[in-house]
Amino acid sequence: MYLGLGIITFQQGRALHNSAQKISNNRTLMGTAAFTDYYKEFAYALHEFSSSVGNPLLAPVFFLLGSPGTFTHSRTIATSADQIAQDLLGAVESAQPRSSGQPGINLDLLAQSAPSLTNSQQEIYSLLHNLQNLHLHGILLPFDSRLDSIRKSAHSALIVSKKLLPLLPAAHSLLGSDSPRTYFVAFQNPAEARGTGGIIGAYALLNINKGHITVARVGSNAELVSQETLPIDMPEDFLSLYGVDPAIWQNSNMSPHFPNAAKIWLALWEIQSGEKLDGVITLDPFVLKQYLQVSGPLTVGNQVITSKNLISETLSREYIRYANDNNARKLFLVTLLKTTLERLTSQPLPPSDFLALVEKPLRESRIYLYSAHPTEQSAIHQSTISGSMDSSRDNTYRLVINNLAGNKMEYYLARKISVKSIQCGKKPITQVDYILENTVSATAKLPPYVNGRLDLLKNNGYGNSTKIEAFLYGPVGSKITGALNMTTRKAVSLKASENKHPVLISILELKPKASIHIRAQFTGGVGPLAHITQPLVRPAVLSITDKCAR
Repeated sequence: MYLGLGIITFQQGRALHNSAQKISNNRTLMGTAAFTDYYKEFAYALHEFSSSVGNPLLAPVFFLLGSPGTFTHSRTIATSADQIAQDLLGAVESAQPRSSGQPGINLDLLAQSAPSLTNSQQEIYSLLHNLQNLHLHGILLPFDSRLDSIRKSAHSALIVSKKLLPLLPAAHSLLGSDSPRTYFVAFQNPAEARGTGGIIGAYALLNINKGHITVARVGSNAELVSQETLPIDMPEDFLSLYGVDPAIWQNSNMSPHFPNAAKIWLALWEIQSGEKLDGVITLDPFVLKQYLQVSGPLTVGNQVITSKNLISETLSREYIRYANDNNARKLFLVTLLKTTLERLTSQPLPPSDFLALVEKPLRESRIYLYSAHPTEQSAIHQSTISGSMDSSRDNTYRLVINNLAGNKMEYYLARKISVKSIQCGKKPITQVDYILENTVSATAKLPPYVNGRLDLLKNNGYGNSTKIEAFLYGPVGSKITGALNMTTRKAVSLKASENKHPVLISILELKPKASIHIRAQFTGGVGPLAHITQPLVRPAVLSITDKCAR
């Protein structure tokens, strides 16, 4: 018996080795092969691997080795992988160029595959979840490391799928199947923080007609005409927090609820141009950085911009280089955005690079989407790409920074955020701590455009200090039970609400090389602890300790 099991184990081990080797090579395949060829090879390798591990003859082997979970897990994957692979294959093929010289999205193929994918969303999520957690044990442990890349790819694919699959019911019309669409693209600058990320530094208009995308216009924020009053009616809680400041383009996105900003931008544009646009898309330099990682460098003027220098060039060095010529600085930013968008729309990446392009920006909430058409917006709202503040009960917290100094000092802002459960049961208590640090020194020589204090009428700066407004949002239905500035030991008492979320407000002066620590406690959250992180320049250091999770 044991000899027979040994022979089976040896044979299946060889099969596992071969198929796992193919799967572990998927990143190389993605970079060198056409996506359909890659995906077919990937699917075949996955099926071969799943079949090998899931062979019924191996069940007693796994049992004797103390690893029956691997057998069950792999059989589950083998059962669902093939059909989902076919559905996904149809969708990704729709993104391939329809013919030579005619880039765009094949709406016919998309229409064919969308219903199956829409109906299979939960199965797809389950499959990717299983793949990202698939491990080999016992005698098969030596092969486990060969699955590292598939676990990583499955993790990325799960993030992207949860962001994009809910959009499928509206994808056809969003891409101009029935009539041409024009979208406003807001290019945000996170060095001057706003609720959705950063102030608008530049903008573009994208035309989409039957899946074919063209760049209609690119301009700087200097071209955008603000108003003295809000162009649309807004809720009372919005007005109490922001007043009429959002009538100014650069302040329209102070709220983290992206549909608010999008509606105001569309209304402002209509007043300025007479054009009714179909929606809004946000990007920022980190999205462009990710694009250059997969497409290669580009030249702007006499500068070579790469994925390694794009952030520093756009958010720091440009203010030094063009310290005495703000118009030239704005032209550089506009040219960068125009060059990138024109390359992206005229020379589409192979779909094999799609995951590498969008996963990180989507995960970091650097891409938002809004449609002015209610049916489409209803589908978008099902995904976090909508940037909507959820109105359902949960246990999610959010720290939002708005710059009050009119400078670009969030380039130097460091954030540490801690969310932890203090008490469980019928009256749960959650404690949120955040520490904000101005990392620049008092002696650092910064251009006035970066460190100016417009709030103090000190255009040349005030010792590299800055001023911000920090909004700490709790879950819907929760209450703020107490808050303390741990640095000054003074209570923080300014509270409000937005979209049914309680908000703790702190107006903070950040001196150079100094930090401020705020602590707040909430009661009434429901479910596992979570935090939505604002997409700024420096990544926030986040820790979540949930002792109440089950």
